[in-house]
Amino acid sequence: APAPSTTHVPTTTCKLDRIRHTEFSRLSRGGEYSTTNDDACGQQQPIAYLDHAGSALYSEKQLERVFEELRAVLLSNPHSLGSSSTSAALEAEDSLRRLTLELCNASGREYEVVLTSGATASLRLVAEAFPWMPGCSHFAYMDQNHNSVLGMREMAMAAGADAYAVQLQQDAKKSVCDHHVAQQCEAAKKGLCGHLLAQHSEAARGNS
Repeated sequence: APAPSTTHVPTTTCKLDRIRHTEFSRLSRGGEYSTTNDDACGQQQPIAYLDHAGSALYSEKQLERVFEELRAVLLSNPHSLGSSSTSAALEAEDSLRRLTLELCNASGREYEVVLTSGATASLRLVAEAFPWMPGCSHFAYMDQNHNSVLGMREMAMAAGADAYAVQLQQDAKKSVCDHHVAQQCEAAKKGLCGHLLAQHSEAARGNS
């Protein structure tokens, strides 16, 4: 009979454990001290980081690549002209935009990538540029969201738009307007909204 296999069968988290150990070891080094009854001696426990949606962790490999590039390449203000460092910065920007479009499976013929300082600046640009129409536009936002979305709400309302908070419907797993908001939206579509949209479309055709 063949000898029994001694091959180690990895656990389902084996790869994740290895990545955590090699790329995010600071989660173990920077843990807090436990004060539970099971660990009364105050042993240091590893951290479970759960805020990836708000601010994803950078890995050791990412840091190494960034430091290597900064040591090897001189990057200057991309708006300056006439230097090799400017060319390198422009190439880095172009690469970032191209990779972002690829990540979103978007065509550069239809979309532009606008670089901002963060989520707040991005949301503000959208609110400032959106063609709000008094009596027509409706700004619906989740009851739990980024604080800057509330800033968008204020800008929308200042421009004459209606704003409503919507809740996540657990059974459908998507946010929907309640019955009252749905009636408001439908009435707007049939009334003033349709008239204003027609004017907007006509003006757009005249400018094209």
